[in-house]
Amino acid sequence: MFAMLREMNGVVKAAAAVSLLGLSIWGGSVFMTISKAADYSGKICDHNWWQTVSRDAFADVPLDRLDVNQICEYGDTPLGIAVTYEKPYAVRALLAAGADVNKVLYDNASALMYAAETENFSSQIVDVLLEAGADALMRRKDGKTALVIAIEQLGFGVDQNVSDKFRKARKALGLDQNQSFEIVQALLDAGSDPNVRFGTNGSTPLDFAIFKNRKDVVAALIDAGADVNAKPTGANDPPLLNNLAIREANDDLIALLISAGADVNARDADGDSPLMEAASEDRASVVKLLLDAGAQVDLQDEHDRSALILAASRASSEVVSLLADAGADLEMKDGNGFTAFLHAAYDGKVENMRLLAGLGADIDAGDNWGRTALILAASFGRYPDAVLALLDLGVDASTRTDDGDNALDVALKSRNYRDDEIQLSDAVLAELKRAVHSGR
Repeated sequence: MFAMLREMNGVVKAAAAVSLLGLSIWGGSVFMTISKAADYSGKICDHNWWQTVSRDAFADVPLDRLDVNQICEYGDTPLGIAVTYEKPYAVRALLAAGADVNKVLYDNASALMYAAETENFSSQIVDVLLEAGADALMRRKDGKTALVIAIEQLGFGVDQNVSDKFRKARKALGLDQNQSFEIVQALLDAGSDPNVRFGTNGSTPLDFAIFKNRKDVVAALIDAGADVNAKPTGANDPPLLNNLAIREANDDLIALLISAGADVNARDADGDSPLMEAASEDRASVVKLLLDAGAQVDLQDEHDRSALILAASRASSEVVSLLADAGADLEMKDGNGFTAFLHAAYDGKVENMRLLAGLGADIDAGDNWGRTALILAASFGRYPDAVLALLDLGVDASTRTDDGDNALDVALKSRNYRDDEIQLSDAVLAELKRAVHSGR
């Protein structure tokens, strides 16, 4: 019997030993799991770790044991950081583990906004976030939505003759122009507001797209309901077509805006119209587009200048001719009494002077102080060629200003009192003197 008890005691001890060993192993496993989770809790907030972590290494992260919505340094979350470093596999895993796709991040941004401004335009990540319910209408602290941010990141559109070179350069840098457009389209499809306003001037996505010369994006915005006649909220900011479209956009883009209903006679705070802007910028093709679309040729700005008056001193004869052919008033005067011909003379635009004279402009008209084209050209001795051209056109050289000075008097006074200016040569002065004395 004692032998039996000794045997049973041995069995109990062995069982106890096995049980203790199992507990030790289980306890060690729990400790290791907790330790591993604690280690990764810090890593998923570490930007340095995210820069180097591979897909395989990330697969070992125990997301089910981590707070995937923890706030990291700088107000980010693990999801926001994963988006920043363009890790689509990590984004999917974090979302599957319960990451809040619309959690407010630094500067009131969202993961979707982070994706919209990633360096390589990761449309894949944008799609994943949108499928997970990302709110495309959320606004950052500066009022910008993901759509605005995406357009802001776009590359500039290019002329056809350099587009191939441009695409190759972007490809070499790992930047995909088509993918950047896909992000914009995806955001619009998700319900982004194409007319959202942001900034102190009340800019819209269309403003950015036009500034970037991106016809594809402009077309997408228009299809989504963008208002091509939206006016900035800033008192001194011009309507869309007046400024960006005239000075930055190519002809095809301007034609697209016009076909979409852009007001070709919209006025800015200074009274300028798109036609005046185009004439000032010497954009003959745009002038033609606007005229063909019904632009009023004789609108005047706050200084009473028309498109023709502006073109006479700033543009080529092609633009002047287009405006004249459209019926522009050759004798219209600005606030100083300058006609288009007077402006051309004042700025030494000989070709425009000859063109306007040939069209029947009054070559002896005077401004509010009685100064004729010849007197203006002779002033300060700036444009000897214009003086000779005017004499050749047969202007009346004997005309005097309200102060009693003729063109010769003005030229001589310029020599006496404006030594720092370029003066008329003796030969030109001689011609001027001959014309004045002959009463021409």
